[in-house]
Amino acid sequence: GGFLGSGPGGAIYKFFLPVQFSDFIFAVFGEEFGLIGIVLLILLYYMLVREIVHIGIKVEDTFAKVYIVGFAFLIGLQILFNAGVSLGILPVTGITLPFVSYGGSSIIALLAGLGVVINIAYTNRD
Repeated sequence: GGFLGSGPGGAIYKFFLPVQFSDFIFAVFGEEFGLIGIVLLILLYYMLVREIVHIGIKVEDTFAKVYIVGFAFLIGLQILFNAGVSLGILPVTGITLPFVSYGGSSIIALLAGLGVVINIAYTNRD
């Protein structure tokens, strides 16, 4: 992908990847948007996970705290596993990249979990 990438829809190596829309979406994203896009995506994920953990720290209910921090940990692990698979560090596992991959069940489950986090944050605001 280079520094700026080949542009949206401009990736040509994605046709050689077995499951480009779910397992290898990180590689396709890197080819299309380059280093700048990957750094921006990782920064957005970092901000999301950091904010979820921050919400979990502020909540006083123990169950809600464990749920929220566990949800942040789940998102972080999915990001690390998908990036590791795309970089060839880990074997292909079938884990999707949160909020980016094509997996329908994954996106529904992640959005439902994020909705619970937002509800807990809304009911426990100062």
